[in-house]
Amino acid sequence: MEDNKHQRIKKDEEYILELMQDIDCLDQLKQWTEGVNIFRVLRIARTEIRHSNMLAWLLDPNENHGLGSRFLEDFIIDLSKPHYYESAKEYDPIITPTSAIDLLSSDLSDTRVFREWNHIDILLILPKGYTVAIENKVDSSESKDGDGKSQLTRYSDALRIHYDPNKCIKVFLTPYGDEPTDKNWHVYTYSDILSVLEKSLAPQEKYLSTEVTLLIKHYIEILKNDIMEDRLKNLCNEIYQKHKDAFDLIFENRENVTSMASQICFNKIKDLASSGDSNCIKELLTQKPGVNIRFTTEWSEVLKEKLKEESIEVFYQYVFKPSGNYGVNASLSLTLHNQKKEFNKEVADVINKYAMKNKIKDGKDWEWKGIWGENKSFNELSDDTIAAWIDDSLKHISKYQSKDRPHEKSL
Repeated sequence: MEDNKHQRIKKDEEYILELMQDIDCLDQLKQWTEGVNIFRVLRIARTEIRHSNMLAWLLDPNENHGLGSRFLEDFIIDLSKPHYYESAKEYDPIITPTSAIDLLSSDLSDTRVFREWNHIDILLILPKGYTVAIENKVDSSESKDGDGKSQLTRYSDALRIHYDPNKCIKVFLTPYGDEPTDKNWHVYTYSDILSVLEKSLAPQEKYLSTEVTLLIKHYIEILKNDIMEDRLKNLCNEIYQKHKDAFDLIFENRENVTSMASQICFNKIKDLASSGDSNCIKELLTQKPGVNIRFTTEWSEVLKEKLKEESIEVFYQYVFKPSGNYGVNASLSLTLHNQKKEFNKEVADVINKYAMKNKIKDGKDWEWKGIWGENKSFNELSDDTIAAWIDDSLKHISKYQSKDRPHEKSL
């Protein structure tokens, strides 16, 4: 038995050593894990309306990007090429070569670009009576009205009324070429957009401002790494399969995210209680980090004293629980433990009298009153974020306390 244990440990060490010797394989993931991208900073990498705004800006020859009509021209040329999409079994150009030549020989600076015309994401009013309607879907699907008519069919009806159907080009833009319900709309993908944008940027980059170049490059990176996710998934799977045993071992022995958050919170409350720097915290009751972290304040101690019941414990309590697969939920509550029910209404009335917004709605049979709550994913957790949690939550306690302690006087 002991020999088997040693063999297992030795094998595990070999798995980790192999990963360490090939640690450079993780460098391929740096573009996702390092660096700054304005779209990720603003958390709009997959926000449909922001992509529509960006594309409308790029397609408008009169906007301040400095590309002029270059992106629009390349877009029109790409629409005239055959594209095959497995989802739609489509291999025809979206516009005919004749129409493309007709458009490209005109003055595209006369193009007008509209957002949300009749709820259509982007509408291009081009010279010579041509129009291009673009319906953009990132993480959503087509909707239907009360009569069961699809979103694209409604849009087709609106376009038919206002524009020449023979010169109206309808484009259904999705990350992977989803098939439209209305066959009058043509499949187009973000991979196509990426190819056109890279083609447009290359010869123009030296003429663009630093700010515009940076913005477009950030957008290109988002298209590659966040919208077309297959690249990241394939890379992660490739690295995982190569070092599967090592990654499984690391995952099995990783620090529990809930325990990590609880430990940071425990240290923060302990420091505040021992230093006397906090206007709220009087004493840390919890002996070690865990699911619950309990502490008292000057007012909670006064409340316990005035209730004159030895069996009742009055304290504030943080509770940490897992949230999803890789997150944590933290909450803070005022708790009366082992209280007798006859005290409920009396205590509730006192708290409600001075608690402003945090009223106890039901004075009967309550044991705790939630004051604050927050969720964080694993990649958002750090000493700083947990410390910020504590600072934010302690501000909520002040709603129950003030400098002249009206609760104490009332009790």
